[in-house]
Amino acid sequence: MNAITLHIELFSTLFKNFTPLLFLLFSTCVNEPPDHVASENKWQDIPELSGMDIWDVKIYNDEIYVAGRDFSGKGAIYKSSDAIHWDVFVPSIGDSLEFGVGAIDFYNGHLIACASGQPLYLIINSIITRLTEPLGDIREMIVDKENNILIGTYLPGYFCKYITPDSTYDIYDSLFTPPDGGCYKQAGITGGISVSKFLLNESSNDILIGNISLNYHFVSAFSNRSIDCFPNNGLTSVDRFHGCHDLIFINDTLFAAGGKGTIKYLDQSEWKVYGDTLPKTPDSALTIPTAIAYDEVKKEIYVASNYIGVTKLVENSGWVTLNNGLESVQGYYDFIPNLTYFKGVLLLTYGTSKNYQSSSRGARYYSLNYE
Repeated sequence: MNAITLHIELFSTLFKNFTPLLFLLFSTCVNEPPDHVASENKWQDIPELSGMDIWDVKIYNDEIYVAGRDFSGKGAIYKSSDAIHWDVFVPSIGDSLEFGVGAIDFYNGHLIACASGQPLYLIINSIITRLTEPLGDIREMIVDKENNILIGTYLPGYFCKYITPDSTYDIYDSLFTPPDGGCYKQAGITGGISVSKFLLNESSNDILIGNISLNYHFVSAFSNRSIDCFPNNGLTSVDRFHGCHDLIFINDTLFAAGGKGTIKYLDQSEWKVYGDTLPKTPDSALTIPTAIAYDEVKKEIYVASNYIGVTKLVENSGWVTLNNGLESVQGYYDFIPNLTYFKGVLLLTYGTSKNYQSSSRGARYYSLNYE
């Protein structure tokens, strides 16, 4: 990239901290060998990421990246080629994003990073270039096929930003989705978009939006600078109320983590339950799946859920736990905002950027080669 020009006029809003929901107050330090090489099938600590509040995870060009706030409170980005051993990516990013890196993605092959109340930055060969004026609340970021940037918000009163080479557009939510079903476009703005996840639909240029925070959308779609309805047949009012926390395509089928104690998949414009109901929490409360990952080699689905840790679906056995190496308090496991599959390894990250926020910090990995 020889030059990048973004003519942007943005209204500068103050950074507004979102107070974490902390249910578990415990240390998650795990004593592992210094070289942290997997020796058995258990979750193992990643020393390089110890104490990090991880807000985003992205895979690009055979490498995996995590971004967030390090133990000193500054912005930090790490990268890895195996999800086990990690290196700092551009140490000076903490000087520009001193309160943390909220979201990352890749623009023309180069990493871009931003945070709530801060500008969007482009990083090329360790040179950090400011692209925009300070932005508002930021929870997700994605670059579409036309090389435009969509930035998602979570807090009420904010709106998404769509950044093109020539302009920046405010993206509002005008959908009305009644609790008992249906979706309608209306003239008025309904409030905060409450983004939990962006996912590019490879069969089109649409960006799918996982929605939370009581707006009953579950999933909506962004195209042509507009947020539009997405199929919600098959969802209960409880599913819509709790919302969608993660989205993933598996063999061209859309899967969603969220709703009432189940994993959903879209079949001919109708959401259906995948497998059985997820295990109950220790006090038999409703289980909310917060993240989903897929092992493309073994063809297995892994799910992180509130209080019950990680599970996978086993034929004839239903959902079984995969928590060896994770700490718990009286059977309760900490919230897991992100669960990612990468080269035979599951990466579990802790952080405060999602609706279900963890009190733990850092990351764990689980080698599926020992399964």
